[in-house]
Amino acid sequence: MEDLIYDEGLRQKVADNLVKYRKLNGLTQLELSKRLQYSDKNISKWERGEALPDLIILKKLSELYKITIDDFFSSDVRQPSLSDATVVSKHRTMTKKQILICLLSVGLVWLVATISFSIFHLFFEESAWPMWQVFIIAIPISFIVALVFTSLWCTNLMNCIMVGLLIWSVALCFDICVPLPNTFIIYIVAIPIQLLDILWFSLRKLNKLTRVKKKDTKSE
Repeated sequence: MEDLIYDEGLRQKVADNLVKYRKLNGLTQLELSKRLQYSDKNISKWERGEALPDLIILKKLSELYKITIDDFFSSDVRQPSLSDATVVSKHRTMTKKQILICLLSVGLVWLVATISFSIFHLFFEESAWPMWQVFIIAIPISFIVALVFTSLWCTNLMNCIMVGLLIWSVALCFDICVPLPNTFIIYIVAIPIQLLDILWFSLRKLNKLTRVKKKDTKSE
């Protein structure tokens, strides 16, 4: 009976620590499930004390939260520092499956571009419009598709990079495909837009760090 009480108490202690460390690092159960590649139902069971995660999961969690496995069994929850929380956010990267989905989606864009080029070449060969430009148009569309997935699964840095690539690919597309004089001016326009992109994502990062710092202050 004493062993049963101890076991239940141990499970509840681990469950409480799992909840606290997850919240201290600003993660939801769904976000954590994506990091661990585990069902959020399993995480919910662990946090309710209905089951204990195995040592492999505890090891992954300790590396994610920058703590030791023993901290999950301790009554005193160690507060992660601001740098620890920042490291956790920086490791928000795409899994192999997510990368594959992104590449397949981008590949579909180029498949459509190739089919469109073939149709134009077969049926509209005498068209005045250069058919090869369909591949130029496919470049910014590819970055738009990639940006959708990086917005869901990656950090602000990757999103900032993708937006920058989108800006310059649109400028390139306009310069090549639009039959107007002095289209090089579009690159001059792209410069302040790129600066605004960097400023926007820098402000988002600053706001996120500010929220984390507030959490650290409140927890103290």
